[in-house]
Amino acid sequence: MVSSKRQFKTEGRLLSHIKNILEGYDNLTVMSTVDAKMGLFDVIYPESREEEVLIVMKGIKEEVNIEDL
Repeated sequence: MVSSKRQFKTEGRLLSHIKNILEGYDNLTVMSTVDAKMGLFDVIYPESREEEVLIVMKGIKEEVNIEDL
């Protein structure tokens, strides 16, 4: 299985909220905090599910401020 990774930035206080949302989708992604103070995090997912991940991230972006890096 080939994995893909994208990095994002948000407010550090929102990291746990975003992680909870992503964990609600069984086996879709793994979220890894890169730097909590800066609000940097990675989203790792199977390449075959990239379209689903992008849809979920778009929905989260409608709720909170997230920047693609």
